[in-house]
Amino acid sequence: MDRAERRTATRLIIKKQSLIAKQHKVPAEMPGKFKKSHVMDCGRPLCGLCGNPRRRGLKNKDAKTIQELRHEQASSRDCFVEN
Repeated sequence: MDRAERRTATRLIIKKQSLIAKQHKVPAEMPGKFKKSHVMDCGRPLCGLCGNPRRRGLKNKDAKTIQELRHEQASSRDCFVEN
């Protein structure tokens, strides 16, 4: 990847994250900040919503993410639906 492609890709990443910020009404005062981080990520590694529970230590190594819990809950509801 040459310099022009890299700059274009960076510009597109910033534009995409700025649109996400606008949709969620997050103030984006410095749009260049979103080059390496996502808008909806709070930046705290131990956050219950943003962080991965498997990275928190050995005792929570088998913990499931919120997305996995939602998927299990949705699939368990689908089993009981009759057509």
